[in-house]
Amino acid sequence: MSKHDQPFDYRHQFKAGNLGDVFKHVALGAVLRELTADPRPLTVVDTHAGAGRYVLGPTGEWTAGVGRFDAGLPADAPAAVRAWHAAAARRTPNRGGTYPGSPRFALGALRPQDRLVLVELIDEVRAELAAHLDDPRVEVRGGDGLAALAALHATPGRLLAFVDPPFTRKAEWDEVADALVALHAARPDAHALLWYPIKSLTRPNALHRRLQDAGVPALALDLVTASLERRKKALNGSGLVVVGAGAALAAELLGVAPTLGPALTTDGGWELRARRWGLPIPT
Repeated sequence: MSKHDQPFDYRHQFKAGNLGDVFKHVALGAVLRELTADPRPLTVVDTHAGAGRYVLGPTGEWTAGVGRFDAGLPADAPAAVRAWHAAAARRTPNRGGTYPGSPRFALGALRPQDRLVLVELIDEVRAELAAHLDDPRVEVRGGDGLAALAALHATPGRLLAFVDPPFTRKAEWDEVADALVALHAARPDAHALLWYPIKSLTRPNALHRRLQDAGVPALALDLVTASLERRKKALNGSGLVVVGAGAALAAELLGVAPTLGPALTTDGGWELRARRWGLPIPT
């Protein structure tokens, strides 16, 4: 068993469309729009692809995520949120429907010259993914996603790693840090987008320090949507690390918080914590 294998059968079905998915998929769309503005081919590696499409039940975590936008978007919602909503909202408001996973969001943003490598550990989920993403630009692989990413360091052309583990094990925080450090060492030109859950700030802060100490230039955004004191073991928000974010992309990602924060909060309060190291960010 790989050190990255999960100790039990984790399936994203039960969390699809939740507040973490909203933030990560808004950001994924924004990153891909910036990278595909360059005419050169792009390879995207999704290290924990999942099924790529989820049927939502009548209740579930989606009600506190994508369901918060069933009534529509605020008039001043930024373009990144509008693009996500257009791709995600093809469902029956207030009644579940379906929600696309990251492979579908990514594929919808790619061009004919681009390539999408999807890595999924669970055989049944991987078969489902391959069955409904039959596209010549897509390659579906089995096994450990972080090991697959390491094997793709030498991929020619531009490279984006999208890293979205379940974080069911404490060790995953170190494993994803190791993966991003190794990627930057092998490919300083590569881009990466890492998503992580926020229950407290201890592990995110340690992750940020590790990347900064290793010289990986990044923007870190923590969208906290519930009290960290009152809900110490609950999902209180989610965070992103964007490796190689330029000033324009940083400004776009910062700009989504005033729309997402008020909509996704569970107790009326929200906060965006932004940090950067090794690259410029607008103030």
